[in-house]
Amino acid sequence: MPEEEGGDVIYRDGTAILGDAHLVVDFGDASVTGTMDDFEVAEFLIADLDDPSFQGLEDWEPAAGQLVLANGRLENTKNIYADFAGDITTAQHVYTLNGGLWGLFHGPDGAYLRARGDQGFGQAVLIDGVRPDDAQMEMIVARE
Repeated sequence: MPEEEGGDVIYRDGTAILGDAHLVVDFGDASVTGTMDDFEVAEFLIADLDDPSFQGLEDWEPAAGQLVLANGRLENTKNIYADFAGDITTAQHVYTLNGGLWGLFHGPDGAYLRARGDQGFGQAVLIDGVRPDDAQMEMIVARE
């Protein structure tokens, strides 16, 4: 998405959004509920991204909003599936995220969950009402 800067057009290759996930997995009901919030957002140029963990990015901007999980289910005690929806807002942009995620518990006694957006995730993302060329979601949640 182009951005004006000093008369020149600067193209941003990507946006990183980091936040907290609060998930509740009920093994008895095989259900998953939760929210994601406390977001920070940073735009970046792919050419300048040396650290795939996004920790090297500068200019993180706080963001308001919440993503809510719905229709969450647990299968085989280790696979989760859920839909999520919500808006994340910074001073500059509104990110609308809707989609599904799937994930697996890993580690001793399922100590953490690694999940990602489903195949159609990128089709349900809007930045200021415009669909980006590509979108990916990855989430790692540690059990408290």
